[in-house]
Amino acid sequence: MLQFLTENKIYYVIYTDGSKGSDYVRAAIYDPHVKFSQSFVLPNPCSIFTAEAYAVYQALMRIRQMNSCKYFLIVSDSLSLIKALANLKITYKSNYILYFVKEIIYQYYLKHIKIAFLWVPSHRGISGNEIADKTAYDGSNAVDVTNAMHIPMTDFLQCIDQNIYKLWLEMWKKDQDIKGKWYGSIQERLPVRPWYNQLKEASRDFITTINRLRFGHNTAPSHLARLRIIANNICPHPHCELPTSIYEKEPWSILFLIVKTS
Repeated sequence: MLQFLTENKIYYVIYTDGSKGSDYVRAAIYDPHVKFSQSFVLPNPCSIFTAEAYAVYQALMRIRQMNSCKYFLIVSDSLSLIKALANLKITYKSNYILYFVKEIIYQYYLKHIKIAFLWVPSHRGISGNEIADKTAYDGSNAVDVTNAMHIPMTDFLQCIDQNIYKLWLEMWKKDQDIKGKWYGSIQERLPVRPWYNQLKEASRDFITTINRLRFGHNTAPSHLARLRIIANNICPHPHCELPTSIYEKEPWSILFLIVKTS
């Protein structure tokens, strides 16, 4: 970054950042040329992405006050935001603040004002970024915009997903008092995606077999005794040993293991 600024001294630099905690969401800007920093209090449902985007929006608003410069550099540590701004496509699912930002940039373009963006990693000792980060975290020189902005639809969807998952997890814990105690003991938390999500080559038979093992629905004595197919759950071969060749099989040898021990 220092090399870029050294080679491009014509740019007026403004740092931006966002911060989200359990009870707050804030955006912040820092202008190192005049040592000015300001934070903005956003509605709590807003995401960290919205906070980062709103910080850029406020940086663009500040640029409107400057008439002596035609080149501006907005520095952000949000790589996802930089990529979103680089994407020319905006759909109904996009965060509406991105639309405002791009519209303002286009208006500056018509006035021959160049707006550039630079991504920097966070917490790497870059003074401007550290000050913007601290301003957002501490809420220094704060302006409350909770009643002046609309919460993006995308953030509401994220809140809905989080609440649904929370309710799902509560039901999962409650159901274990009645049934599924064994499975609950090996799967304490529900994953967002199933365990086989990354196994693109796994067959349905393989997935079904592993699931049955996880559920305990197999021909093991414990399950057969529960169904009253056999008298007790004691293994009839307590001292049997598996041949070493089973463990030396290629990937998915679990299938071979199931067949050999069924």
